[in-house]
Amino acid sequence: AYFNDALNTQKHGNPIAQRYGLVSALLRSNNIDRATHELAALRTQARNDPMASNNPMIETLTGQVKRAAKNDAAALAFYSGAVQNFPQYRALIYDYADLLLQSNQAETAIKLLTGQLSHHPSDTALYNLQARGYAMQGKRLEQHQALAYSYAWQGNLYAAIEQLELAKQAGGSFYQLSAIESDLRELLDMLKARDKK
Repeated sequence: AYFNDALNTQKHGNPIAQRYGLVSALLRSNNIDRATHELAALRTQARNDPMASNNPMIETLTGQVKRAAKNDAAALAFYSGAVQNFPQYRALIYDYADLLLQSNQAETAIKLLTGQLSHHPSDTALYNLQARGYAMQGKRLEQHQALAYSYAWQGNLYAAIEQLELAKQAGGSFYQLSAIESDLRELLDMLKARDKK
């Protein structure tokens, strides 16, 4: 109601921000048809404003509306282009990877996430999505390794060590198991150092 009233009175505030808020509220209340209509108006407004045109937040919201409309093919095509235009905007990456996983495109999602992790190695959400992708592919070692990194970056060393132990039990190549052993030693050393304090 607030955003509707603000847009109708046109007295205070930024109409683009108000319409953005309205679309978000409509999306949360599952009013997809109206959200789609208001999003079209928002995109038109944003195109005419040099400060708002080509905005990754509006692109993320557009993707969320497309997903809510249950048109996965259109949403996947949209996200593919949006991620090309805003490769470092992580909200888009999270949504796109999640949709890829929901669409059983784990290989594409993992490729996207692995690329992002090279730029953002401490992003636990990326590791969690990557673990989901590996689980879908039945790659237990990689799944547990991704979860271990997520836990380690969150400071939960015990859970990270447990995940690396599970990864070791899953088996793998000599190189993979050597990397797991190295990570395990490093985490155990960190744990010992932390416990001495």
